[in-house]
Amino acid sequence: MEERDLSWLALQDVSSVPTWETVPGSALVKRWALEVSEGLRSASRADWGLIGPAVVILHNDQEEAELIAKMAAQEAGVGFVSSFASQFSESVVGLREKLERLSPALVFLKTSPMSTLDNLFDELLESHNSTDIFSEFERELKGFNPSKPVFFLFSSKQLSYVPRRLRAVGLFDRVISITPPTADFLAQEFIEALGEGGAAESVARHPKKLGAFLREHFVLREQRSHAALLLRRVAKREKRQAEFSDLVDLVLRGGCESEVEVPLRERAELRRRIAYHEAGHAVIAVIASQGKSVPEYASIVPADDFQGVVFDSVFYADAHPEMTYELLQYQVRVSLAGRAAEEMIYGPCGVGTGAVADLRKATDMVAWTFSRAGFAPQMELSGMSFCNLAVSEDHEFQAAEESRMKQMVREFLASEYKAVLQILREHPAFFTAVADRLMWDPVVDQEEMSTIARAHSIDVSQHARMKP
Repeated sequence: MEERDLSWLALQDVSSVPTWETVPGSALVKRWALEVSEGLRSASRADWGLIGPAVVILHNDQEEAELIAKMAAQEAGVGFVSSFASQFSESVVGLREKLERLSPALVFLKTSPMSTLDNLFDELLESHNSTDIFSEFERELKGFNPSKPVFFLFSSKQLSYVPRRLRAVGLFDRVISITPPTADFLAQEFIEALGEGGAAESVARHPKKLGAFLREHFVLREQRSHAALLLRRVAKREKRQAEFSDLVDLVLRGGCESEVEVPLRERAELRRRIAYHEAGHAVIAVIASQGKSVPEYASIVPADDFQGVVFDSVFYADAHPEMTYELLQYQVRVSLAGRAAEEMIYGPCGVGTGAVADLRKATDMVAWTFSRAGFAPQMELSGMSFCNLAVSEDHEFQAAEESRMKQMVREFLASEYKAVLQILREHPAFFTAVADRLMWDPVVDQEEMSTIARAHSIDVSQHARMKP
């Protein structure tokens, strides 16, 4: 018989895990851990059924989910074991008997770092090479022994990744969603990572702006830690504090150190097109918000996944807990502005394919709010706010209704696109000035953008992020 690698069946040290307060959104997992701790003293099988010995954590960051699992084990006073799906699948038969020797213990299941699969259960199937693994897993989970308790926990980006049969009562029937950290929390965490006195005023004075930027570009905790390390290196090398522009530069140019500057695009006409495209986004952000939103930066520096970019953090901030019609209209107009800017310069037949992602984003936003929130075209007009109140849970309709919904989405996008074109035509000098600035200064920051706006009589004094 082939020898199985059971080296992972060993308890890990969890004595030095962080406190719950340092990991946002983990309070519900702590509550479960406390229930486990109490249950270990006197819980019956029925009590354990209420507590839930097998739990799914909905979280985008598997490494942070594993950290939370370790914290749960430490809080509950049980041992901790972690296993990659490939290791687990090789020894699932009779696994509970092996684990009960370590009881009480919590087992955290995770996808392998070399796997191309996001879904742990897809990896289980691929590793085990048999559809029977789920039946075997079910038997192991249902064999819970109150006198020798073993708990299972794993993270998933989506609940739909977990097979329904494993979500049945007595299996993974408890699901805990980890609330994403607030912008303020991310900002404070990042500033602390830069070290005492390491953050310049441009980093520290606007925590929501900094947090929104981190949430947009550095989703995982490890990515944020690495970004802080790279900024500390730059600051040490140049004997100064870390600036917000350093973080922007990191996003635009990546973390690879090189003696060669990233060159401007050799093809001048392509650079010109990108400059107009990004200028369109920036100008509409300012005008459509009536000067309340000035982009943090606009850039035509090429990166791995975009040719240019405009980052506007105002409507990413926590001050907007839900989508409103006004906010939808603003975001859609900013998304459509790049394509409209190309049409302004090159005419309808000269529009390129550079706005594909923008159009997809706008379409998705409108489709979601129309089908699930009851929004409708021209809702700002009297008598139009109640014309589309029949909504769907999963924004899927029968053929006739779906056709009507698609037509409404198209009408709204067309109407907003015309409005964007009109705004650009009413402010040609401002639009051209931003594009020209991008041609010779490929990263235009918020302060520079505000200066250009004021030079064209556009009031940006109400822009909240401009104030210390």
